[in-house]
Amino acid sequence: MIGMEVVDDAGETFGEVEEVLVDRGSKQPKTAIVHTGGLLGIGGKRVAVDVNDLVYDDARDVLVAVTFGPEDVEEMEPYRESTAGE
Repeated sequence: MIGMEVVDDAGETFGEVEEVLVDRGSKQPKTAIVHTGGLLGIGGKRVAVDVNDLVYDDARDVLVAVTFGPEDVEEMEPYRESTAGE
């Protein structure tokens, strides 16, 4: 999952998974930290999304955002490690 592109329902790439947070109790992936915008990893912002909002498309080897898109990401609060688990 880490390093995979995140695309909208039209197939346009708008982010990449940088990190996955695991639930301590279930040991299952819970949150994906997606880097959006920027150029070559510079600029943009990181947002936290529920892994259940990402569906793997094996034909394209990408993650499809099923409940949000680039417009929604613009309005999300940036992820900061201190906000994890709140």
